[in-house]
Amino acid sequence: LLLIIPYLAIALSVQFRSIAGLAGVPQEGLVVPPLLWGIVLAFALFASITLHELAHCFVALRFGGSVRSITLMLVGGASQLSRIPRRPYQEGLMAVVGPVTSLGLGGLLYLAYAASRGARPDLQMALFYVAAMNLTLGLFNLLPAFPMDGGRVLRAVLASRLSHERATQIAGTIGKICAFILGGLGIWAGNLLLMLVAVVLYSGAKGEMAQERLHAELEGLRAVDLLPHARQPAPVIAAEQS
Repeated sequence: LLLIIPYLAIALSVQFRSIAGLAGVPQEGLVVPPLLWGIVLAFALFASITLHELAHCFVALRFGGSVRSITLMLVGGASQLSRIPRRPYQEGLMAVVGPVTSLGLGGLLYLAYAASRGARPDLQMALFYVAAMNLTLGLFNLLPAFPMDGGRVLRAVLASRLSHERATQIAGTIGKICAFILGGLGIWAGNLLLMLVAVVLYSGAKGEMAQERLHAELEGLRAVDLLPHARQPAPVIAAEQS
């Protein structure tokens, strides 16, 4: 996070002219300098990601889950849940509420931008770009690439007909394929951020698949079942009598 905020601030300040053009805002009317705009928009992006993750946590808590923390990272955010709802419809709802929150927030901000014609150019610029970031965040997370939100929705649909382990393996394989596609696009376009997303996506899918296999193997076992000599009777040593 400490690395990506300066990177985003500089990248957004470099793209300042094109952003202003997309927003239909005259550059000469803007008071805030480009680098400060980049910093403001970078923090606005991570504030939007935090709201996205809070939506996941709210639904998880409603279904009896337990939330330990929210971590903002180089390529987004992650909610750390110590107790995750396992029913397919609960997992599906918990996954889809994040993108829905981002899309809803983006839609409201875009309506506010459309209604701000004639207002200060700086306000129009902010409303437009934060709306665009949230819409992009919501649509990107709906990709069926496990363990992204769209991939978790896919697993929930599959788990309603298959075992949870089998659904995870299928969704995880699709997630790995999507990671290879994103990585290839990142290499072709020379986009470092897209390549990092592909690496995180692949490692996340691999880790979730391994965790689900472990959960399936340990399900129904007691702690005593994992001790190889726990159920064997203690050896009886007979003392010799002289």
